[in-house]
Amino acid sequence: MKKLVSLALCGALVFSLAGCASGEKMESNSSVVATVNGENITREDVGADFVTMEKEAILSYLNTKLVSEFFADVEVPDEEVQLQMDLIKTQLGSEEQWNLYLMYYGGGSEEAFKEMVRESYRTEKYISEKMKTLTISDEKLAETYNKNPNQYNIALMDAIFFGEVGQIDIAKEKLNNGESMEDIAAFLGTEVYPDRNTYFESDIIWEVDLNTAKVGDIVFTTTDSGSYVMGKIKELNIGLDNPTVKKDLMDSMLYEEAYALVDAEVGEYLKKQNIMIFGEEASLVEEETAASSSETLTGAVGE
Repeated sequence: MKKLVSLALCGALVFSLAGCASGEKMESNSSVVATVNGENITREDVGADFVTMEKEAILSYLNTKLVSEFFADVEVPDEEVQLQMDLIKTQLGSEEQWNLYLMYYGGGSEEAFKEMVRESYRTEKYISEKMKTLTISDEKLAETYNKNPNQYNIALMDAIFFGEVGQIDIAKEKLNNGESMEDIAAFLGTEVYPDRNTYFESDIIWEVDLNTAKVGDIVFTTTDSGSYVMGKIKELNIGLDNPTVKKDLMDSMLYEEAYALVDAEVGEYLKKQNIMIFGEEASLVEEETAASSSETLTGAVGE
């Protein structure tokens, strides 16, 4: 979703600039770009910074437009898009929250947001097809895994997600009093989410080392963790011989390689475009920079 936000912001930025130029109290060809307490601010007042801002906004718009064109032939059924939108609606829980979500991500338009979801799916499908053409050797898998096994070992658990850190202490007290996870979740106005995977080492910090935990243990995140979670362990998947760990790592590595290849394809597509801005040649791809490769797909791929 993070890159979907970028897509929305690119369009919003260009739209707002266009609105300034064609506002009710300004002629479209006027040099006045803003007013402050009735005083006109002209392009000349702002100087070169305004031209730079305009150019950057145009480049952002063109990047979004051309990347969308690159994936335009990938078919995404309406049912898939609607399913994703219904899932988000369900998670948000109310029409009010859904409308706020649309305002933030889709400019208030359900149809606009629907197209953003569709474009993200197109990109993911294209990458998925590319993944099918790739292989990862056992040697490369082992090399990656052995660098930090805890980044790839996985615990499967039923989990309660708390809205604030103080709820952890409440949950611990109720657990010590013999209450079930379901009762604790109901008391705190949430629910138990089944079968959630977590890596042994991630942004979530657990109070115990999951390598020493056992199936059936109930564990909590630390109070300074970015997320506040209570989990009951159902499975511990450890080691590259474990099929769950191996498949998860394989999929992750295949995705990274496929993403890099697709990103390069998109970069080549952008390079071929003949772009003129304010009468000068412009490019959407910086030559031979690390940043350019990772940015060409921005706005198209969901995280």
